[in-house]
Amino acid sequence: MLNLSVGEHLEGARNFYRFFGIAKSNEVLLIPTIEFLESDSATLEALVAAGQEIGAVVTVCAFRAQGGTHRDPPRPVEEAIFGSDLFLAMGIRQSNPITGHCRTVYRARFDYGAKQADLTGGGGVLATEWARFPPEIIVTVARKFLAAIQSGHSLKISDGKGTNLSVDYDPFLYSNYICGSVAACEYGHVIPGQRATFPLGVFSFLPGDEASGVVAFDAVRGKAGRLSLPVTLTIRHNRIANVEGDAEADGFRRILDGSENAGFLNRIAIGLNPKATLSRGLQHPRHGEAQRRAGVVDIGIGDRVGLVFSAGDSQTGLLLQPTVTIEGGAVIVEQGRLTLLDDPEIRTVAAKYGDPDELLRMEP
Repeated sequence: MLNLSVGEHLEGARNFYRFFGIAKSNEVLLIPTIEFLESDSATLEALVAAGQEIGAVVTVCAFRAQGGTHRDPPRPVEEAIFGSDLFLAMGIRQSNPITGHCRTVYRARFDYGAKQADLTGGGGVLATEWARFPPEIIVTVARKFLAAIQSGHSLKISDGKGTNLSVDYDPFLYSNYICGSVAACEYGHVIPGQRATFPLGVFSFLPGDEASGVVAFDAVRGKAGRLSLPVTLTIRHNRIANVEGDAEADGFRRILDGSENAGFLNRIAIGLNPKATLSRGLQHPRHGEAQRRAGVVDIGIGDRVGLVFSAGDSQTGLLLQPTVTIEGGAVIVEQGRLTLLDDPEIRTVAAKYGDPDELLRMEP
C-alpha cells in the first residue's frame, strides 16, 4: 500500500474535477477495482472528499475486473454509469480495466452525455507536482500550441540522435486535442459526451499522408528507462519502411511484418506540463508522466484513426530532446524545452497561481 496521506492528494483531486467541469449536484461515479482499494485508498478518499467539497454527489462502486476493457460491466454498474455526469474506473495493472472500450461506455457518452475519465501515471499520481499543476495554465498552453500549428500545414521534428521527420497535417482537423478532449481548448474543460485523461499535459494531432523521414526513439512503451541504443524507424509516406535496433525494436518489427493495415504513423503528441518529469516518468514502462513532460514528443505507430483499421499491434516511442519547427520557422520545442512557456499570456495566467518563473520552470 502506498504511504501517502489523503491530504497530499487533495489538490490533484480538485484539479481533476476542475478539468472535467464538475459542479454542484453533478453525479460522479468512481469505479475502483478491489486491488485499487487495497493499494491506493488515499486516491479514492481524496476524490470523494474533493467531490463533496464542490457539492457533487459521489458514489463508489467497487468490484473485481472481469477480463478485458471490451467486456461490459454487470447491469447494475452499467445503469449507474448511464446515470452519471462523470465516471472514472481505476485499476492497478491497467489504468482503466473496467470501462476502457466496452459498449457501455460508448452508450454512456453518446446516448446519455456522460463524461468518461481516466487516470494515468500509476499509484498516488494525484499527489504529484504534475497533477497539482493548475489546469488553467495547461489549457492556455494548449490553446497557444493549437494556434501555432494552425499557422502552417507541416512541421519538422529533429534531434541529435538522427531524427529528421517531416510531418504534414490538417491544422483544423477535429482530432487535434488536449489529453483526449477535443473541446478542452475551446471551453477550458471537458464537455458532456467526451473522454479525457488526467493529469494533464499532452497535445495530440494526426499526421497526414506524406509524413516521411527518420525517427530515433530514446524510449519505447513497455521498456522502463532510456534505451542504450535508439530504435530507429524510416518512414515513407506515413508508413514504416525500415526498423533498426535491438530487442526493443521487436514491437515495431511485428507491426511491419504483420497486418497490411498497420505500420502507419498514427499520432503525434507533444508534452505540455513543465512539472511532469523524465526522472520519475521513465521508471514506469508505459511512460505516462514522461509523455506529458513539456517538450517531449510521443509518436504512435499502428493503424490510422478514422481512416484505416487494423486488429494488429500498435506501439509508441518517445523523443526526449527534440526540436520541433512549424512551417515558416516558428520553433515551439528547442532541444527538449517547450518555448511556448515563455509566452506573455501564459506567464500572465501562471501569475494568478504564484511566481511564473517557478511555476513554469521545467523539472528534470
